[in-house]
Amino acid sequence: MAATKPIHAACIIALLIILMGITVHGVQSAIMKCEELPVELCAFSISSTGNRCVLEKDVMNDGTLQFQCQSSAVMVEKMVGWIESEECTSACGLERMAVGMSTDSLHEAEFSTKFCSSACRSNCPNIVDLYVNLAAGEGGSPDPLSSDLNNSFEVFS
Repeated sequence: MAATKPIHAACIIALLIILMGITVHGVQSAIMKCEELPVELCAFSISSTGNRCVLEKDVMNDGTLQFQCQSSAVMVEKMVGWIESEECTSACGLERMAVGMSTDSLHEAEFSTKFCSSACRSNCPNIVDLYVNLAAGEGGSPDPLSSDLNNSFEVFS
């Protein structure tokens, strides 16, 4: 009987170590940092801390372009750890490798048409929230959006 107790204790200790390893790995994988994202997933993503990710472009001495994903100062309160889907970037008329954050595209007819479509407005709250807030930060509203668009994503309020 005495011989089985040490084996039993050793098994319990081994199981605890394995469980702790799995738990620590799970916690680490749940933390999403913009700086660790592949550049192809950077634009329109949100880190675990709520910072919007922004794709930055540098021109190297040899003339080649280097892209980096960075955390911006723009915060999102209700949606964190978010990587925007290809379906939403396409439905809203966006390019996955978009550099920086700007409302310039709101003035383009093709973008506005897709951005105001129900496929974008109804299914892509992250993108709508981004552009509504960018436009508001610049002192305007996203033209030609109607006021019901601002009310359709109460989840962010």
